[in-house]
Amino acid sequence: MKYVYLKQKVFAIRDEFKVYDENQNLLFEAKGKILTLNSRRDLFKVGETQPIYTMKQKVLTFVPTYFLYDANNQQVAKMAQQLLAFFGAKFNLVIQEKKYEIKGDFFGYNFSIQDEAGFVVQITKKFLSWGDTYQIAIDDKFDTALAISVVLMIDDFIDDQRRASAAAAASSTGANRGGGGSSRGGRR
Repeated sequence: MKYVYLKQKVFAIRDEFKVYDENQNLLFEAKGKILTLNSRRDLFKVGETQPIYTMKQKVLTFVPTYFLYDANNQQVAKMAQQLLAFFGAKFNLVIQEKKYEIKGDFFGYNFSIQDEAGFVVQITKKFLSWGDTYQIAIDDKFDTALAISVVLMIDDFIDDQRRASAAAAASSTGANRGGGGSSRGGRR
């Protein structure tokens, strides 16, 4: 079992993450693209300019769907949300034709990635930190960069859900204010 820590840079124009090992050595960096229609994040080894993996969200789908591509632009993984996921988020993950299930709690703070033998990655969101910080426990047989890329897809999904909830709350609050008309029959 190995542990890494994914930490989001707080004051950045685009999404930026740094990944550290247990000794706080910087291993990877992830950067989002600015001004794209779909979400996109690239994962780099420290000091390299060619991304190891690129995550892209498919736009205009019935359920949130993400794809992961390697450095040669070949699809490596696909993650899609399960429709009937009560009491939390569930995703189907396929990595090079092998199926995994991702289960998370209702608030989006803890997730596990499991295959038929059990969990391969355990994700725990840390509180009282600037920006999103995740502790990721990775089975020794599972690729670290691949695990981090899947966590980035999950984080993007959670961010999209929170933005949608905030927008819905803001629009319902605006609708409750009357929107400019008077309900008193025009009296002043």
